[in-house]
Amino acid sequence: MSFPVARPRRSAPLSGAGALVGLFLVLAGCSTLSKEQCQSGDWYQIGVVDGRNGKSSAILAEHEKACARYKIGVDAITWQRGRSEGLKDYCTPVSGFANGSAGKSYENVCTGRAGADFLTAYGLGTDVYQARSEARELADEARRAENEEDRIADEIRDLRRRMRDASDDERDDIRDRIANLQSRRFGFDDGFSARMDAARAAREAEIAEARARAAFTDIFGYPPY
Repeated sequence: MSFPVARPRRSAPLSGAGALVGLFLVLAGCSTLSKEQCQSGDWYQIGVVDGRNGKSSAILAEHEKACARYKIGVDAITWQRGRSEGLKDYCTPVSGFANGSAGKSYENVCTGRAGADFLTAYGLGTDVYQARSEARELADEARRAENEEDRIADEIRDLRRRMRDASDDERDDIRDRIANLQSRRFGFDDGFSARMDAARAAREAEIAEARARAAFTDIFGYPPY
């Protein structure tokens, strides 16, 4: 099984549930900590967020490096307790499917039965991600082809406007250019083909997702979402 390339993830100390939510939003976007986070010393909550993001223990070295800039140490033991707690939320089939279908990387942090179930669900989600990615790429190609068709049509309209005030010699040149553009336009089947391919890929992505959801439900006894 091949895992998608990692996406970049995401601190001000807060308290209670608000602290965890705020911390999650910040840590999910970057791999280092701010001075305020280092000073807060809330290493348990930082660990929880790292665990819920599926981060391996290697992230602690980045935290140590970040805080060392402010001459602040980390509490590795407390952080590890928090990370272990966060991994309980991450290492689930639902999380595996969600991460796989989002194209997120997996850092081999789940162990035992939980790890096996995560990988099974992650693989199903990855199938969805790949089908969606192909559909997006082909949709982009169709848009580019349509833009080219529109550009040619606009150029023809512009040339026709210029012909009104053009000299005879200029009109002959403009007519030749218009004829050339019309030939390209009417012989331009890339747009049609691209639209057909995009429509096909979109249908296949829907089928892939339905199959993955069905397989997930058959395996685990409940839907992924």
